[in-house]
Amino acid sequence: HACCFSRFLDPSSSHLLRFSVVHQLVSLSFVGISVCQHSLANMADGEDEVTAGWLMKKGEGVLAGYKRRYVVLDNGVMSYYKSIDDYESGQKPLKDNRINISEYNAMPVKNEETHFVLNPKVKQPGQRVWEFKTSSKATRDAWVVAFESEGATSK
Repeated sequence: HACCFSRFLDPSSSHLLRFSVVHQLVSLSFVGISVCQHSLANMADGEDEVTAGWLMKKGEGVLAGYKRRYVVLDNGVMSYYKSIDDYESGQKPLKDNRINISEYNAMPVKNEETHFVLNPKVKQPGQRVWEFKTSSKATRDAWVVAFESEGATSK
């Protein structure tokens, strides 16, 4: 489902946004700081938790650089989009990627306060090392915890 409240993020930052949908109630927070609560009229009953926000994701290949992507963690699956609008409008993730987080280890990069990686637990065809950058060490650490809460392990 899409969430219209992700626009509360500063589009120039990579702050982690965690929001829970519980019986038509949405609570937003930036790394534990509550931002707002708002009732939604048309949400399905039940509970769902999604973590989403901007990260710099490194492309594949030796000469690949980093690109800003809207990353979504939902029910143990990572997907990423070019924009919040792409996610909210229900478009497919970039490259149709839906990554099963439980198949990866989430680890901060030594000597790089804002970097972390997802390494495959067992290298299989089609899997790769995912490299990310954030705006701060605190944001990086929050993302690592978010990946772990979605099923990734730390090494």
